[in-house]
Amino acid sequence: MLKFILLLLPFLLNANHLIYDKSEEHNLVEWINTNPLLFDYIIITVVLIILLLIYTQYINKQLAQKQNILEETLSELQAQKLALDEHTIVSITDVKGNIIYVNDKFLEISGFSREELIGQNHKILNSGQHDSLFWKNMYETVSKGKVWKNGNICNLKKDGNFYWVDTSIVPIMKNSKPISYIAVRTDITESKEIEFELEQLYEESQTMMKEKETLLKQVEKLAYYDALTGIPNRLSLIKSFEKVLASAQRNGLKLSVMFLDLDGFKLINDTLDHDAGDRVLKEVATILQSTLRRDDLYGRLGGDEFIIVTSGVEDLENIQKVCEKLLTAINTIELPKELKNSFGASIGVIRTIPNQSTTTEALLKEADKLMYSVKKKDKNNFLIQEIAQ
Repeated sequence: MLKFILLLLPFLLNANHLIYDKSEEHNLVEWINTNPLLFDYIIITVVLIILLLIYTQYINKQLAQKQNILEETLSELQAQKLALDEHTIVSITDVKGNIIYVNDKFLEISGFSREELIGQNHKILNSGQHDSLFWKNMYETVSKGKVWKNGNICNLKKDGNFYWVDTSIVPIMKNSKPISYIAVRTDITESKEIEFELEQLYEESQTMMKEKETLLKQVEKLAYYDALTGIPNRLSLIKSFEKVLASAQRNGLKLSVMFLDLDGFKLINDTLDHDAGDRVLKEVATILQSTLRRDDLYGRLGGDEFIIVTSGVEDLENIQKVCEKLLTAINTIELPKELKNSFGASIGVIRTIPNQSTTTEALLKEADKLMYSVKKKDKNNFLIQEIAQ
């Protein structure tokens, strides 16, 4: 290094007109000895220049590396922006909601031009599908510097049609306050339309299910309930009777089977009309409903014949009271005087503890016989018979 400086020194000195004869080296040595401070200054200057050159080379190398990194980063950002613009709807608004930037995807889906949107308030896209509370919650979130990403938003296109976007809004902060908002959206219109169709299909299926249930109830009512009186019909009566009989057989319970037939009913139809007869049948059904226990079985066997079955009633007197109440109530049905005297009901009652061979058909047959015995004797009365099985 020193040798380099000594070689360089004559040029420096010559530049300052301090040395006139470069060939005489002894003059250089003599000059150094007579000017030591200046020589030190020259050495320091040369060293600083060298260091400056080295540092400059280092800085240039660092700048070149950072330039490469910056170019790579810009290239990546451009690629990301291209990908973002290809698939994502992006807009930027100021804190008042005025649009200051939209990407091409935004223009494509909304149908607006960039000139039509820039400077406009974002309310230009309001579809009216969201209430004020929805927007209030969104604004309160972003105005506090928080990211809002709670919503599927329905926006309005230029042509008046709707489109749905999954939206996130990011506030850009300066000095702890938002200065603008970036909204990033994804088009979910197709999936929303499918969702709406599925909801509609679900609602339609629920409606169909309810209609089916109603229809089944109507069919069941037609199948098991008498259309005129609304009480169980013959089919329902026999099925239920079989269950009651099976229970009585298992548990050794006493059954009382009552066969009720109206007296003078044909005369009502012949003298008045079938509407009058229907009214009487309905009133008898109402009497059965109001007089019998909830657990008692009853129904219309057909025509003017009704069946009543009680289970577990051991006391004969209770059965007698039931028959008396039924006859009293039936005799209160309003009829013309000429028909009133012949109107009433005959009831045959079979009481038994059934065994395994007992059938509903046999019990009904026995009760029917007793009922006809009453009709032949005096009508408007009842007859009870205990039978062993």
